Amino acid sequence: MASSFYDYDDLLVDYEGLCGELEIITDVLELAKDKDDEQTILLLHTVTHALKHIVSEHKNQASDYRKKLATVPTIEV
Repeated sequence: MASSFYDYDDLLVDYEGLCGELEIITDVLELAKDKDDEQTILLLHTVTHALKHIVSEHKNQASDYRKKLATVPTIEV
């Protein structure tokens, strides 16, 4: 399969960023289990919103990446 090194590098950076964001969300969920009911609800709402944003952002990135793959010159690996 033909591919560009830079496409893979960009993709790796995106997913390293995703892992970092998911680690932060995990930390917030850990905090939520130690809070009273009102604080827990607010934390869970924040985490849910953040997850939806991350999913939407990465769906857009995946779509853009696929479009780039169709137009960028490639090298044989």
